[in-house]
Amino acid sequence: MAPRFRTFLILILIITTSASASVRGMWVVRYTLNNRPQVEKLLLLTTQLKLTDLYVQIWAKGQSYLAAGSQADSERTIADENFSRIVTYAHQHGIKVHAWINVFHLWSGEQNPKSDRHLFYQAKKYILQSPDDGDTLPDYTYLKKKGLEGYFLDPLNPENKKRIKKMIVKLFNHHHVDGIHLDYFRYPDKRYIFSQSGRTVFMLNNYYDPLPFYKAHAPFPLPEIRFVKETFSHYLQRNLNDFLEDISQFVHAKYAGASLTVAVKPDLIVARNRYFQDWSYWLKHNLVDAVLLMNYIPDIDVFKRNMALAHSVGKDQKIIIGVSTYNQPEAQVVQKVKRIHHSTFAGYALFSFNDISDTGKRWVLQYQLNKFQQN
Repeated sequence: MAPRFRTFLILILIITTSASASVRGMWVVRYTLNNRPQVEKLLLLTTQLKLTDLYVQIWAKGQSYLAAGSQADSERTIADENFSRIVTYAHQHGIKVHAWINVFHLWSGEQNPKSDRHLFYQAKKYILQSPDDGDTLPDYTYLKKKGLEGYFLDPLNPENKKRIKKMIVKLFNHHHVDGIHLDYFRYPDKRYIFSQSGRTVFMLNNYYDPLPFYKAHAPFPLPEIRFVKETFSHYLQRNLNDFLEDISQFVHAKYAGASLTVAVKPDLIVARNRYFQDWSYWLKHNLVDAVLLMNYIPDIDVFKRNMALAHSVGKDQKIIIGVSTYNQPEAQVVQKVKRIHHSTFAGYALFSFNDISDTGKRWVLQYQLNKFQQN
Protein backbone atom coordinates (compact mmCIF):
# COMPACT_ATOMS: atom_id res chain seq x y z
CA MET A 1 0.00 0.00 0.00
CA ALA A 2 1.39 3.43 -0.95
CA PRO A 3 2.60 5.40 2.14
CA ARG A 4 0.43 8.45 1.42
CA PHE A 5 -2.71 6.39 0.88
CA ARG A 6 -1.99 4.40 4.06
CA THR A 7 -1.57 7.67 5.97
CA PHE A 8 -4.80 8.90 4.46
CA LEU A 9 -6.78 5.89 5.66
CA ILE A 10 -5.36 6.19 9.16
CA LEU A 11 -6.10 9.89 9.44
CA ILE A 12 -9.64 9.22 8.25
CA LEU A 13 -10.00 6.73 11.05
CA ILE A 14 -8.86 9.44 13.46
CA ILE A 15 -11.63 11.71 12.19
CA THR A 16 -14.37 9.11 12.31
CA THR A 17 -13.44 7.75 15.73
CA SER A 18 -13.04 11.15 17.39
CA ALA A 19 -15.84 13.21 15.89
CA SER A 20 -17.70 13.30 19.20
CA ALA A 21 -14.72 14.40 21.33
CA SER A 22 -15.34 17.76 23.00
CA VAL A 23 -11.94 19.17 21.98
CA ARG A 24 -10.30 18.18 18.72
CA GLY A 25 -7.29 20.45 18.53
CA MET A 26 -4.04 20.95 16.67
CA TRP A 27 -0.87 22.92 17.35
CA VAL A 28 0.43 25.20 14.57
CA VAL A 29 4.12 26.13 14.74
CA ARG A 30 5.05 29.75 13.95
CA TYR A 31 6.64 29.08 10.52
CA THR A 32 3.17 28.71 9.02
CA LEU A 33 2.41 32.40 9.59
CA ASN A 34 4.92 33.58 6.99
CA ASN A 35 3.62 31.32 4.25
CA ARG A 36 0.20 32.14 2.80
CA PRO A 37 -0.13 28.85 0.85
CA GLN A 38 0.57 26.99 4.10
CA VAL A 39 -2.08 29.07 5.85
CA GLU A 40 -4.61 28.06 3.20
CA LYS A 41 -3.60 24.40 3.64
CA LEU A 42 -4.11 24.82 7.36
CA LEU A 43 -7.61 26.24 6.94
CA LEU A 44 -8.62 23.42 4.61
CA LEU A 45 -7.18 20.74 6.88
CA THR A 46 -8.85 22.28 9.92
CA THR A 47 -12.23 21.86 8.26
CA GLN A 48 -11.48 18.39 6.91
CA LEU A 49 -10.35 17.10 10.28
CA LYS A 50 -13.41 18.68 11.92
CA LEU A 51 -11.23 20.42 14.47
CA THR A 52 -12.64 22.58 17.24
CA ASP A 53 -9.47 24.35 18.42
CA LEU A 54 -6.22 25.67 16.96
CA TYR A 55 -3.18 26.58 19.07
CA VAL A 56 -1.18 28.99 16.89
CA GLN A 57 2.32 29.99 17.97
CA ILE A 58 2.93 33.73 17.94
CA TRP A 59 5.76 34.19 20.48
CA ALA A 60 8.87 32.01 20.72
CA LYS A 61 12.62 32.32 21.38
CA GLY A 62 12.08 35.61 23.17
CA GLN A 63 10.42 37.43 20.28
CA SER A 64 7.06 38.07 18.66
CA TYR A 65 6.23 36.68 15.24
CA LEU A 66 3.50 39.27 14.78
CA ALA A 67 3.90 42.97 14.01
CA ALA A 68 4.46 44.95 17.19
CA GLY A 69 5.98 48.44 17.54
CA SER A 70 9.63 48.44 16.50
CA GLN A 71 9.26 44.83 15.32
CA ALA A 72 6.69 45.74 12.65
CA ASP A 73 8.89 44.70 9.71
CA SER A 74 7.52 43.29 6.46
CA GLU A 75 7.87 39.66 7.55
CA ARG A 76 5.96 40.21 10.77
CA THR A 77 3.36 42.31 8.99
CA ILE A 78 2.69 39.36 6.68
CA ALA A 79 2.47 37.05 9.68
CA ASP A 80 0.08 39.46 11.36
CA GLU A 81 -2.20 39.46 8.31
CA ASN A 82 -2.07 35.67 8.03
CA PHE A 83 -2.88 35.26 11.70
CA SER A 84 -5.92 37.50 11.27
CA ARG A 85 -6.92 35.38 8.27
CA ILE A 86 -6.73 32.23 10.42
CA VAL A 87 -8.85 33.76 13.18
CA THR A 88 -11.48 35.09 10.77
CA TYR A 89 -11.82 31.77 8.96
CA ALA A 90 -11.88 29.81 12.21
CA HIS A 91 -14.66 31.92 13.68
CA GLN A 92 -16.71 31.58 10.52
CA HIS A 93 -16.53 27.81 10.98
CA GLY A 94 -17.08 27.66 14.73
CA ILE A 95 -13.43 26.97 15.56
CA LYS A 96 -11.58 28.56 18.49
CA VAL A 97 -8.12 30.06 18.11
CA HIS A 98 -5.69 30.15 21.03
CA ALA A 99 -2.56 32.32 20.80
CA TRP A 100 0.40 30.11 21.73
CA ILE A 101 3.12 31.84 23.77
CA ASN A 102 6.44 30.29 24.85
CA VAL A 103 6.71 32.02 28.20
CA PHE A 104 10.13 31.33 29.72
CA HIS A 105 12.10 29.74 26.89
CA LEU A 106 14.34 32.55 25.70
CA TRP A 107 16.67 31.30 22.98
CA SER A 108 18.16 28.23 21.30
CA GLY A 109 20.70 27.93 18.52
CA GLU A 110 24.43 27.73 17.92
CA GLN A 111 24.56 31.51 17.35
CA ASN A 112 23.26 34.06 19.83
CA PRO A 113 20.58 36.55 18.66
CA LYS A 114 21.83 39.13 16.15
CA SER A 115 19.85 42.09 17.51
CA ASP A 116 21.16 43.69 20.69
CA ARG A 117 17.52 44.51 21.49
CA HIS A 118 16.70 40.85 21.95
CA LEU A 119 15.70 39.75 25.46
CA PHE A 120 18.74 37.48 25.55
CA TYR A 121 20.81 40.64 26.10
CA GLN A 122 18.22 42.86 27.76
CA ALA A 123 17.38 40.35 30.52
CA LYS A 124 20.72 38.60 30.89
CA LYS A 125 20.75 38.80 34.68
CA TYR A 126 17.52 36.80 34.70
CA ILE A 127 18.77 33.89 32.55
CA LEU A 128 18.68 30.65 34.53
CA GLN A 129 21.89 28.76 35.24
CA SER A 130 23.01 25.75 37.24
CA PRO A 131 25.09 26.05 40.43
CA ASP A 132 28.09 24.75 38.45
CA ASP A 133 28.11 27.48 35.79
CA GLY A 134 29.79 30.24 37.77
CA ASP A 135 29.38 33.80 36.50
CA THR A 136 29.53 32.88 32.80
CA LEU A 137 26.59 31.66 30.77
CA PRO A 138 27.21 28.21 29.28
CA ASP A 139 27.05 28.00 25.51
CA TYR A 140 24.12 26.39 23.72
CA THR A 141 26.08 23.27 22.74
CA TYR A 142 26.77 22.55 26.40
CA LEU A 143 23.11 23.03 27.33
CA LYS A 144 22.02 20.75 24.51
CA LYS A 145 24.32 18.00 25.77
CA LYS A 146 22.67 18.38 29.16
CA GLY A 147 19.28 17.75 27.54
CA LEU A 148 18.07 21.36 27.78
CA GLU A 149 16.20 23.16 24.98
CA GLY A 150 18.25 26.33 25.39
CA TYR A 151 18.20 29.39 27.62
CA PHE A 152 15.31 30.17 29.97
CA LEU A 153 14.16 33.30 31.77
CA ASP A 154 13.64 33.29 35.52
CA PRO A 155 9.90 33.56 36.34
CA LEU A 156 10.87 36.30 38.80
CA ASN A 157 11.63 38.67 35.91
CA PRO A 158 8.89 41.34 36.32
CA GLU A 159 9.34 42.73 32.80
CA ASN A 160 8.45 39.39 31.24
CA LYS A 161 5.07 39.35 32.96
CA LYS A 162 4.37 42.94 31.87
CA ARG A 163 5.34 42.04 28.31
CA ILE A 164 3.00 39.05 28.25
CA LYS A 165 0.09 41.07 29.61
CA LYS A 166 0.65 43.73 26.96
CA MET A 167 0.73 41.01 24.32
CA ILE A 168 -2.49 39.49 25.65
CA VAL A 169 -4.30 42.81 25.35
CA LYS A 170 -3.33 43.13 21.69
CA LEU A 171 -4.25 39.53 20.94
CA PHE A 172 -7.77 39.97 22.30
CA ASN A 173 -8.42 43.54 21.20
CA HIS A 174 -6.82 43.42 17.75
CA HIS A 175 -6.92 39.77 16.72
CA HIS A 176 -9.99 38.70 18.71
CA VAL A 177 -8.55 35.36 19.79
CA ASP A 178 -10.56 33.00 21.95
CA GLY A 179 -7.83 32.12 24.39
CA ILE A 180 -4.21 32.22 25.47
CA HIS A 181 -2.10 29.07 25.38
CA LEU A 182 1.08 29.10 27.47
CA ASP A 183 4.01 26.81 26.71
CA TYR A 184 7.41 26.38 28.36
CA PHE A 185 5.71 27.48 31.53
CA ARG A 186 8.28 25.79 33.73
CA TYR A 187 11.90 25.72 34.80
CA PRO A 188 14.30 24.03 32.35
CA ASP A 189 15.51 21.42 34.85
CA LYS A 190 15.83 20.86 38.58
CA ARG A 191 19.38 22.28 38.62
CA TYR A 192 18.92 25.19 36.19
CA ILE A 193 17.05 27.30 38.71
CA PHE A 194 19.37 30.21 39.53
CA SER A 195 19.66 33.67 38.00
CA GLN A 196 21.69 36.55 39.35
CA SER A 197 18.67 38.78 39.92
CA GLY A 198 16.47 35.93 41.12
CA ARG A 199 18.98 34.97 43.81
CA THR A 200 19.08 38.57 44.96
CA VAL A 201 15.30 38.63 45.36
CA PHE A 202 15.39 35.41 47.37
CA MET A 203 18.23 36.64 49.60
CA LEU A 204 16.44 39.90 50.38
CA ASN A 205 13.48 37.91 51.68
CA ASN A 206 15.26 34.97 53.32
CA TYR A 207 18.68 36.38 54.30
CA TYR A 208 20.79 33.63 52.73
CA ASP A 209 21.95 32.51 49.31
CA PRO A 210 20.63 29.05 48.36
CA LEU A 211 23.14 28.40 45.56
CA PRO A 212 26.09 27.16 47.71
CA PHE A 213 23.86 24.41 49.13
CA TYR A 214 23.42 22.95 45.63
CA LYS A 215 27.12 22.67 44.82
CA ALA A 216 28.86 19.31 44.84
CA HIS A 217 30.47 18.61 48.22
CA ALA A 218 28.71 21.57 49.83
CA PRO A 219 30.36 22.21 53.24
CA PHE A 220 27.13 22.09 55.23
CA PRO A 221 25.45 19.48 57.43
CA LEU A 222 23.17 17.17 55.42
CA PRO A 223 19.97 18.16 57.33
CA GLU A 224 20.71 21.80 56.57
CA ILE A 225 21.23 21.06 52.86
CA ARG A 226 17.97 19.13 52.72
CA PHE A 227 16.10 21.94 54.48
CA VAL A 228 17.42 24.61 52.10
CA LYS A 229 16.67 22.54 49.00
CA GLU A 230 13.14 21.76 50.18
CA THR A 231 12.53 25.41 51.06
CA PHE A 232 13.88 26.63 47.74
CA SER A 233 11.90 24.02 45.78
CA HIS A 234 8.66 25.23 47.36
CA TYR A 235 9.75 28.78 46.58
CA LEU A 236 10.27 27.94 42.89
CA GLN A 237 6.88 26.23 42.60
CA ARG A 238 5.26 29.21 44.30
CA ASN A 239 6.91 31.53 41.78
CA LEU A 240 5.27 29.66 38.91
CA ASN A 241 1.94 29.38 40.69
CA ASP A 242 1.86 33.08 41.53
CA PHE A 243 2.83 34.05 37.98
CA LEU A 244 0.08 31.85 36.54
CA GLU A 245 -2.53 33.06 39.00
CA ASP A 246 -1.74 36.67 38.09
CA ILE A 247 -2.05 35.97 34.35
CA SER A 248 -5.25 33.99 34.93
CA GLN A 249 -6.88 36.78 36.91
CA PHE A 250 -5.79 39.31 34.31
CA VAL A 251 -7.27 37.32 31.40
CA HIS A 252 -10.55 36.40 33.07
CA ALA A 253 -11.16 39.83 34.58
CA LYS A 254 -10.70 41.66 31.27
CA TYR A 255 -12.11 39.15 28.76
CA ALA A 256 -15.28 37.31 29.67
CA GLY A 257 -15.43 33.84 28.19
CA ALA A 258 -11.72 33.75 27.31
CA SER A 259 -9.76 30.61 28.07
CA LEU A 260 -6.31 30.13 29.52
CA THR A 261 -4.57 26.83 28.80
CA VAL A 262 -1.06 25.55 29.50
CA ALA A 263 0.99 22.85 27.76
CA VAL A 264 2.48 20.58 30.43
CA LYS A 265 4.85 17.67 30.88
CA PRO A 266 2.81 14.44 30.68
CA ASP A 267 4.06 12.73 33.84
CA LEU A 268 2.67 14.86 36.66
CA ILE A 269 5.26 13.58 39.15
CA VAL A 270 8.21 14.40 36.87
CA ALA A 271 6.56 17.72 35.97
CA ARG A 272 6.38 18.72 39.62
CA ASN A 273 9.70 17.34 40.89
CA ARG A 274 11.99 18.09 37.95
CA TYR A 275 10.41 21.14 36.34
CA PHE A 276 8.48 22.62 39.31
CA GLN A 277 5.40 22.49 37.10
CA ASP A 278 2.69 21.47 39.56
CA TRP A 279 -0.16 21.32 37.08
CA SER A 280 -2.36 19.18 39.30
CA TYR A 281 -2.34 22.13 41.74
CA TRP A 282 -3.27 24.50 38.90
CA LEU A 283 -6.27 22.38 38.00
CA LYS A 284 -7.48 21.90 41.56
CA HIS A 285 -7.24 25.63 42.29
CA ASN A 286 -8.74 26.74 38.96
CA LEU A 287 -5.67 28.66 37.84
CA VAL A 288 -6.22 27.36 34.28
CA ASP A 289 -9.21 26.38 32.20
CA ALA A 290 -7.36 23.33 30.87
CA VAL A 291 -3.94 21.77 30.53
CA LEU A 292 -2.68 20.13 27.33
CA LEU A 293 -0.72 17.02 28.25
CA MET A 294 2.24 16.74 25.88
CA ASN A 295 1.93 12.96 25.83
CA TYR A 296 4.22 12.53 22.84
CA ILE A 297 5.56 9.14 23.96
CA PRO A 298 5.51 6.50 21.18
CA ASP A 299 5.40 3.64 23.72
CA ILE A 300 1.72 2.87 24.29
CA ASP A 301 2.29 1.58 27.83
CA VAL A 302 4.00 4.80 28.92
CA PHE A 303 1.29 6.77 27.12
CA LYS A 304 -1.40 4.90 29.08
CA ARG A 305 0.49 5.31 32.35
CA ASN A 306 0.64 9.09 31.87
CA MET A 307 -3.10 9.10 31.18
CA ALA A 308 -3.73 7.08 34.33
CA LEU A 309 -1.67 9.49 36.42
CA ALA A 310 -3.54 12.43 34.92
CA HIS A 311 -6.87 10.69 35.62
CA SER A 312 -5.89 10.40 39.31
CA VAL A 313 -6.07 14.21 39.59
CA GLY A 314 -9.84 13.99 39.19
CA LYS A 315 -10.09 16.78 36.60
CA ASP A 316 -10.47 14.84 33.34
CA GLN A 317 -12.73 17.44 31.73
CA LYS A 318 -9.96 20.01 32.09
CA ILE A 319 -7.27 17.78 30.59
CA ILE A 320 -6.64 17.59 26.83
CA ILE A 321 -4.29 14.83 25.69
CA GLY A 322 -1.61 15.81 23.19
CA VAL A 323 -0.73 13.22 20.55
CA SER A 324 2.37 13.54 18.36
CA THR A 325 2.36 12.74 14.64
CA TYR A 326 6.09 13.23 13.99
CA ASN A 327 7.69 10.37 15.90
CA GLN A 328 5.47 7.31 15.54
CA PRO A 329 3.71 5.21 12.89
CA GLU A 330 0.25 6.37 11.87
CA ALA A 331 -1.34 3.26 13.38
CA GLN A 332 -0.08 4.28 16.82
CA VAL A 333 -1.54 7.75 16.40
CA VAL A 334 -4.92 6.21 15.63
CA GLN A 335 -4.67 3.81 18.55
CA LYS A 336 -4.05 6.69 20.95
CA VAL A 337 -6.78 8.93 19.55
CA LYS A 338 -9.26 6.06 19.91
CA ARG A 339 -8.19 5.53 23.51
CA ILE A 340 -8.75 9.22 24.27
CA HIS A 341 -12.11 9.08 22.50
CA HIS A 342 -13.27 6.30 24.83
CA SER A 343 -11.98 8.04 27.96
CA THR A 344 -13.44 10.81 30.12
CA PHE A 345 -10.78 13.35 29.13
CA ALA A 346 -11.78 16.60 27.42
CA GLY A 347 -10.33 15.61 24.04
CA TYR A 348 -7.08 15.57 22.13
CA ALA A 349 -4.67 17.87 20.29
CA LEU A 350 -2.38 16.80 17.44
CA PHE A 351 1.23 17.95 17.29
CA SER A 352 1.45 19.32 14.76
CA PHE A 353 -0.01 20.80 11.58
CA ASN A 354 3.49 21.42 10.26
CA ASP A 355 4.33 17.73 10.39
CA ILE A 356 1.06 16.66 8.79
CA SER A 357 1.45 19.23 6.02
CA ASP A 358 5.18 18.84 5.41
CA THR A 359 5.01 15.06 5.04
CA GLY A 360 2.24 15.19 2.48
CA LYS A 361 -0.39 13.76 4.79
CA ARG A 362 -2.74 16.61 4.05
CA TRP A 363 -3.21 15.88 0.37
CA VAL A 364 -4.77 12.47 0.80
CA LEU A 365 -7.53 13.94 2.96
CA GLN A 366 -9.22 15.62 0.01
CA TYR A 367 -10.71 12.33 -1.21
CA GLN A 368 -12.52 11.81 2.10
CA LEU A 369 -14.08 15.26 2.17
CA ASN A 370 -16.91 14.13 -0.09
CA LYS A 371 -17.54 11.16 2.17
CA PHE A 372 -18.11 13.45 5.15
CA GLN A 373 -20.43 15.65 3.15
CA GLN A 374 -22.51 12.58 2.32
CA ASN A 375 -22.78 11.48 5.98
